Amino acid sequence: MIRKIPAFRTISLALILFLLGTFVYPLSYSSATASFSEEDYQKIAEHMREDGSSQDDINSVINKLKNGEILDADKPNSTAFRTSDSNNNGSLTVTSENPTIHQKFEDGSYKKLRLVIEPTDVSTTASNGASLYFKVEGTSVFGTASFNTSAFIDTHIGSSYITGVSGTSIHSIMGVYSDEKLVIDRLTEIRSKSIPAEAHLSYKHTSFGGVSAKTRELRVKIGDHIDDRYGIAVTFTDGRGSYQ
Repeated sequence: MIRKIPAFRTISLALILFLLGTFVYPLSYSSATASFSEEDYQKIAEHMREDGSSQDDINSVINKLKNGEILDADKPNSTAFRTSDSNNNGSLTVTSENPTIHQKFEDGSYKKLRLVIEPTDVSTTASNGASLYFKVEGTSVFGTASFNTSAFIDTHIGSSYITGVSGTSIHSIMGVYSDEKLVIDRLTEIRSKSIPAEAHLSYKHTSFGGVSAKTRELRVKIGDHIDDRYGIAVTFTDGRGSYQ
């Protein structure tokens, strides 16, 4: 049976953020609060304000952190208070038409994912797909990570592939990062086995005072079987998040 191949103009670039495991932090911050200064909390406030949080949300988050409480966005299976996307809490889908998803929780904490696709020159398009250059970014109360990817998305019978990754940017709040690595895990999609091309940025986030450390992963997957369509999938987890 031959599957009908859609034209490039109908490609949906699906960017999926799996929330389980995303920005996972310790169940309590109480042992770390002594290491945080008012300047640290001010940095949290400035970062949240840049991400569109209200002053009430900022105050709520900072009060919880000072009391050593875990934020709602970091709790397993926590239900979002409001999201800018109609999908359920299990996955958020960002497309080129809806490039930013902002999921807010009742205490003011949040998870946010953004996709920026550079304009495609006519010379980079072909009958079987197109070359794309894009930036993916994951952010929460505790910071932001991003990197750029160039890739060819094949919409015919060939395989999609990654042509390069660059432009790493990491901003950690209430901690420092180390062991930064940007790696192409699989250059070319194995379409016959539904295995995507893949690259990831990993780094270790250590809270001030060395109280806790987590390895973060911002991972990009490109291929034919991304959310049952051609496209791009991205996860931002503590290294244990699952791709489905």
